[in-house]
Amino acid sequence: MDFLRGKGLKPRINVLLLSWGWRWLGVRRRYLKVEWSVGMENHPDVNIRFPLVYGVAGECFRTKRPVYVDLVKASDKFRLPLHLNHRTEHLTAIFSYPIYEPKKKGHQSGRLLGVLNLDSEARHAYTAFRTGRMFSVIDERMKKLAVIAGLFYR
Repeated sequence: MDFLRGKGLKPRINVLLLSWGWRWLGVRRRYLKVEWSVGMENHPDVNIRFPLVYGVAGECFRTKRPVYVDLVKASDKFRLPLHLNHRTEHLTAIFSYPIYEPKKKGHQSGRLLGVLNLDSEARHAYTAFRTGRMFSVIDERMKKLAVIAGLFYR
């Protein structure tokens, strides 16, 4: 995080976990909710909860693959619902990584627990995140953090 801050990227990292909710007709609906964060203090999305079908984190959870999105150029499929969109409009780049339930000897079970997000509100964040060596370092660290997060949220 300090390395990214030194580049002026204003990084934030958060863990979104699956939660269940009830709708007024009794139909259960799955949500992603921020459960832990660093760098999100005094931001409107620190305690956000949104349906699984929306956002970059939702796409990562549904596809079970890392997702890297430049929100400035992104399509509408990565936007949150209108009533929540104003809470995240300051973000310019999001990297999402799936968090799997761990098994013995460092292997993963395949059961998805949630999503680890690295995001930024700096204008040049996506370009900086995707540049050669920095991308490989970020990708490797995100992978390790996702495994550690899986241990905590099992």
